[in-house]
Amino acid sequence: MWMNWGDQKTKFFHATASQRRKRNSIVGLLDSEGRWQADQRNIEGIILEYFGSIFKSNELVDFEASLSAIHPKVTPVMNATLTANFKAEEVWNAFQQMHPTKSPGPDGRQIMDNVLVAFETMHCINGRRKGNEALMTLKLDTSKAYDRVELGGDYAKIGV
Repeated sequence: MWMNWGDQKTKFFHATASQRRKRNSIVGLLDSEGRWQADQRNIEGIILEYFGSIFKSNELVDFEASLSAIHPKVTPVMNATLTANFKAEEVWNAFQQMHPTKSPGPDGRQIMDNVLVAFETMHCINGRRKGNEALMTLKLDTSKAYDRVELGGDYAKIGV
């Protein structure tokens, strides 16, 4: 099937994803104490608790010393333009530029690049036949590696 539909991947993937979304659902989750929860409200609470905990800061840091060394590049006029309310015409134009079967934003290429790098690394390690040099790979938990913004006083802290 892939050989026949591979060149038409946008419609193929969209149809596949739409079909999967219709039949996939979360019927239950384990809570923080290891108990199975099947009630919809409990499932929502588990999800909110998990994502709230991974994106929550443990402590705020005083930025004064660092921020005093940064010279602003955004002028007050630029800032006024950037913080202005959206106009209906701007939103409409943005919607008109979006393809109906594609998601906005970057495609999955960066994800696939990472998968390919990981595959090639494992292939190289598994294929080594000479030498006694030890090699190792690490699988890191990247759930906290996404950018987040923390508000502290008048400043926003951006972390990776």
